[in-house]
Amino acid sequence: KGAECIGIDIVPEQIESCKKKDSKGKYYVDDVKDLKIDRKFDYVLSIMVLLSFCKKEIIRAIKSMSSKMKDGGKLIIFTARPAFDYTSENMESMTRYFPEKYSYMKKGLPTIYKHKTKGYTLNDFHWMIEDYADCIKEAGLVIENIFEPIPLPESEKDNPKVFTARRNYPLYIAFVC
Repeated sequence: KGAECIGIDIVPEQIESCKKKDSKGKYYVDDVKDLKIDRKFDYVLSIMVLLSFCKKEIIRAIKSMSSKMKDGGKLIIFTARPAFDYTSENMESMTRYFPEKYSYMKKGLPTIYKHKTKGYTLNDFHWMIEDYADCIKEAGLVIENIFEPIPLPESEKDNPKVFTARRNYPLYIAFVC
């Protein structure tokens, strides 16, 4: 729709995969906690990036991303919806387990995801909404809005079971800063 977009990931293989799918796109290997890109943007989107970070790293990443915003720009952070991270109805391709007994109130609880068919593992943490809000504030930003994306109605015909699960247990929460 006319937007100039740039994709960044710390994993070179992810960037190569993006370049194969979109040879005209601009993709760079960079660390979100210390972005080297010399540009300012109207919008900076963080999609499922902060899950694998401790709180100090979350704050560092938010500060780094916000340093790339133009005056009046917005940082939009999408992360897993913490209230439902114990629920597995949404898990199409991953299995999840907790090395310690799960409790929603246990901040920083390690969370391990394993892809059902590809075999790779992701190590994340369970953070509460207030943890993200505190990190955003500590990084010097103001939360303008919080929303929970819902599935598009037309996606129901593709997979009614997943559609219903995602309406009952939203996967994501977004902070507009």
